[in-house]
Amino acid sequence: VVLLADTVDGCFDAAREPCHIVELRDLGVPHLDRMRFRYAQQPLSYASTPFLIRYLLELGYGRVLFFKQESLVLGSHTPVFEHLSRHSVVLTPHLLAPLEGADAIGRELNVLQSGVYNVGLIGVSNVPEGRRFLDWWAARTATGCRHAVALGMHYEQRWLNLAPASFDGVLALRDPAFNVGHWNLPERLVQVDGERVLVDGVPAALFRFSGFRPEAGSSVTRYNDRLSPQALGPAWRVFERFAAALAEAGHFEAITWPYAWSRFDNGVDVPEAARTLYAELGDDVAGFGDPLVTSGQSFWNWMQAPAHGAGPRGPTRFWDGVWRSRPDLQAAFPDPASANADAFAAWTRTSGLRELGVPDLFVPGVAG
Repeated sequence: VVLLADTVDGCFDAAREPCHIVELRDLGVPHLDRMRFRYAQQPLSYASTPFLIRYLLELGYGRVLFFKQESLVLGSHTPVFEHLSRHSVVLTPHLLAPLEGADAIGRELNVLQSGVYNVGLIGVSNVPEGRRFLDWWAARTATGCRHAVALGMHYEQRWLNLAPASFDGVLALRDPAFNVGHWNLPERLVQVDGERVLVDGVPAALFRFSGFRPEAGSSVTRYNDRLSPQALGPAWRVFERFAAALAEAGHFEAITWPYAWSRFDNGVDVPEAARTLYAELGDDVAGFGDPLVTSGQSFWNWMQAPAHGAGPRGPTRFWDGVWRSRPDLQAAFPDPASANADAFAAWTRTSGLRELGVPDLFVPGVAG
């Protein structure tokens, strides 16, 4: 079963795929139109994870294993299913032992910030505690699947730090065969013999390629520029195998397909700042209807209206939201609604448009 956090939209024939494709609309997500707008493409797929697992349990499956995108299954996961016969949830830690070396503390701090457990693989059993865990996790990812480390969030993943203390029957799977990725490759001994991949002497079950983009050339991951193909040794052959499998499956065509919820209905790309502003409004967005619609009492028109308390030359709600999110702008323009109104407006028309990558339509009085 594959979740498509998008729409088919004529790009391919779902019936000819070698899997059962589920779309977001099938999952029973409350206020789905809000969640699709709140998150850009990647975090939307992350936020959907607990909803997909819960959907499958509701269909009657007794035990479900979830594999995140950017993964290559190399071996049997029977041991995880066996664990799920005795546990409600199976999690896989990023690290299995304390790190050593000059960068040990820095790497461990990075794991603490991104989450102790990796969502590349997670198993849930169809028992009351497993379902209770999913209800809790889904409620968190519906609104709190953001990369905001200072606020305690790293997408859907960091919430799992709380799971072992909050739910019964949660197992941390301490097995080097699972969730092999850039975060633990320096500590894992990888050997490749034809199709066979060994990790620390045991057959590898799941290899992860988080941040790996075959179209970007010889780069291990965009999340760690210190790792090189040469430093990986035999493990780089697994990356090459994954890249070849992606190419054969049509990856280079698929990445050119449009994303269903990337634009307003007037054709303007949705900037990340607009998604953030929308998320900050919470339930107040109920009156806007579909957030991608620009006519009538819409979020688009609300954004373009003057901010509360702004004078005739003051910022719109959109630019006021940007100002409130940027300490540097607050320092440079302490009073954008009045005393610094002209200077801040000038910044929005030049640096602001460029830095945020938004079109002229976001500047009042400028034709798009």
